[in-house]
Amino acid sequence: MEPADVLHEVPVLVTQFPSFSHPQTAQLYQYAKQSCGRWLKEVAEHEIVSRNGEFAACGGLYASWVYPAGDLERLQVVADFYSAWVFIDDLIDNTTDMSHIGNLLDDLLARVSGCHRGNHGLDFMHRLFTHEGWDPEVLRLTKAEMSHWSDCTLALRRIEAEQRTVSVEEYLSSRQTNAAMGMMYLVLVFTMPNLAREYLQLNQSAPDTLRRVFSYCGRSMGVILDLYKLNANHAQICEYSHIAKIIQHNSRHSLSLAQAVDRSVELFHEYENKLAIELNEVATFSPRLAQSMENVHAGSITWLNVMRGSRYVKKMDS
Repeated sequence: MEPADVLHEVPVLVTQFPSFSHPQTAQLYQYAKQSCGRWLKEVAEHEIVSRNGEFAACGGLYASWVYPAGDLERLQVVADFYSAWVFIDDLIDNTTDMSHIGNLLDDLLARVSGCHRGNHGLDFMHRLFTHEGWDPEVLRLTKAEMSHWSDCTLALRRIEAEQRTVSVEEYLSSRQTNAAMGMMYLVLVFTMPNLAREYLQLNQSAPDTLRRVFSYCGRSMGVILDLYKLNANHAQICEYSHIAKIIQHNSRHSLSLAQAVDRSVELFHEYENKLAIELNEVATFSPRLAQSMENVHAGSITWLNVMRGSRYVKKMDS
């Protein structure tokens, strides 16, 4: 009999929504590879998290799946930020030194506010937040969401540093924001500026609907990210901040890791079903906005499945 914590395979999670990539995906991905080679390589190449980091794919390829109708020039700016942000997030996920984490987050938020931090490459890759094409109110909301992401990321790393067992709800209440889908929805409006008016009107007239979209999408995305990192050959420290392990820790009865993964998969589909209901509500206000928001969610999951075998691997070592 195998040990209870052995898991040979993480199942492929498939979204109920259709997904589409940008017609210039290849061009955007090539841009991201060249940009990462020029601006990110020097600071990232000696870090352990760069092994299987696939930062160009986290920028250009990801942006092409979540913003299939986005403006190409704006998507290049977004791709640079996403590549750099994932690198910084990986550094955070691979340490429990809270002082170091605080410094990484402070530098990130300073760049978001428009301040340079002495590394020209990273400063350049954060130019998204000083781009003149933003609607001012959408930019304000985006910066506020980025600050919220930082707070939730810090809370999750504190759980890991303290080796503290938390409930599934306490974990997901932070993970839903840490999964960064609120940011993805706001940056959507930057990539498609003709959505700004509709988004801001929805935010004013039905803020609870948007809050639930952020929550349910963030929770389902947090679950799939956790599961796809479970057997990944990618440096991270997540014994106390991983959905399957938290389910194991909180179970009244002994659960194998495979059983905890099965329950996590159920949670993924439960939250995606709730998201579908909320997106239908958005569609009654603006079908175009609802479709674009659906693309963000579905494209994220499709991209994760594309990345199985590289950043996210399929099987445990025997």
